[in-house]
Amino acid sequence: MPPRGAFICFEGGEGSGKSTHARKLASELERRGLPIVRSREPGGTPLGEELRELLLHHQHELLPLEEFLLFSTARAELANSIVRPALDAGRTVILDRYYYSSLAYQGAGGLSLELMRQVTTTVVKDCVPDLVLLLEVPPEVGMERSARIKGGGSDRFERREAAFHQEVRRLYLQFAQEEPERFRVIETTPPHEEVFARILEAVLDLLMRRGLLTV
Repeated sequence: MPPRGAFICFEGGEGSGKSTHARKLASELERRGLPIVRSREPGGTPLGEELRELLLHHQHELLPLEEFLLFSTARAELANSIVRPALDAGRTVILDRYYYSSLAYQGAGGLSLELMRQVTTTVVKDCVPDLVLLLEVPPEVGMERSARIKGGGSDRFERREAAFHQEVRRLYLQFAQEEPERFRVIETTPPHEEVFARILEAVLDLLMRRGLLTV
């Protein structure tokens, strides 16, 4: 059997560049000959995409617990049908958001971190990322970027007040301090190519340590 693949996820607040850098990383690793599976959360499966639409654009407010349970449903299917089979086949998995997003966003909404961690452990089992790339940006900068990219449109989370996004940022940085062996915090205010160079450095280090890439 092939060695287990590497599992990399991008995390961060709105407008931090997660999707852009995830796409670029996947292209670069494929160019180097690595088998890649790239997905996003919520999403990646038909059910996940339906739940994504509900969570991001539903017109009625959802309580943090309701949000978390819907995210967890999508997460369970993604882990079971996409992530685990890919890792078992020796592929490198790149995710745009994972369970740290729930811990940060629903945590900022007041939901218990202890409760979410207990449920998440049951949901993801062994599908735990080897490397979390936390793209760090001041919320006001990220929100401005996001609005510019989307032409002024926004989803339910982007419309939350500034204090909410500040708490999301605080929680992300807390998680990075709690798990320094898993997290790499990367500032995204420098030029794009400089940011990507730091991302690639962290990923190549992981892949070489795991024996999945030799040069």
